[in-house]
Amino acid sequence: MYEKFSTFLRVEICVNRVKDFGLNKGLENLKRLRQVLTAATDRFASFEAQALNVHVDFPLFQRLALPVTVGKTKVPGIKIHDTRLLRLMEMLLHEGSQIQSWRTAEIHERIIKAFGLAQEKYTLTQLRYDLRKLKAHGLLERQGKHYSYRLTEKGHASD
Repeated sequence: MYEKFSTFLRVEICVNRVKDFGLNKGLENLKRLRQVLTAATDRFASFEAQALNVHVDFPLFQRLALPVTVGKTKVPGIKIHDTRLLRLMEMLLHEGSQIQSWRTAEIHERIIKAFGLAQEKYTLTQLRYDLRKLKAHGLLERQGKHYSYRLTEKGHASD
């Protein structure tokens, strides 16, 4: 199973021993082999669909989409279709962030590297803005007086 063109999930089967399926090598068995492998692929895709069938908490997304006021500043809502925030959340939800907090420059570097972005496509200023939004919505917290961040309990519960 792999991703192709960063969008489609593909499932393919590679077989080294067709004897494992009770078949011999040869073109005369190709149709039967294709049927057997299609059935296996369908079973796997069905299992994946069932395993990934997550019931989404739509009220949570609605609340996150609303702007919040922090002091005298109104911070825009978080839109779940915002690619920048999706990339940022993916980095923050990475298992490494649960052990330690990450500094802004480290998060920026990892996003640029992981998604193959040019520096000018996602600047450090844009990252800071996105971090401020997550912090205002209570999903992220700053560690002490340092500019390092960690997900809050609310941030972990939202994943």
